[in-house]
Amino acid sequence: FEKSNYEWIRKHYITMIVTPIILLVVYVIIGFQSIFLAIFVGQVFSAFHVTRQSIGIQRLYGTRKGSFFELLIYFFSFLE
Repeated sequence: FEKSNYEWIRKHYITMIVTPIILLVVYVIIGFQSIFLAIFVGQVFSAFHVTRQSIGIQRLYGTRKGSFFELLIYFFSFLE
């Protein structure tokens, strides 16, 4: 509820408001055409999100970019 947040959102209106709405519309259209494709796309983006989230948390704890553990996360995420 800080005013600086509203200013930031107004400044990045396309990124914060328009892009998610366009992605949602495209996803719904894909869902009407092929529910299986929509589920697949959702799973791919979910896996990507979880992998990047794991990498981000790992970096918060001080692991370097390209470390062995980061490569393990990518490897096992790919196996899923």
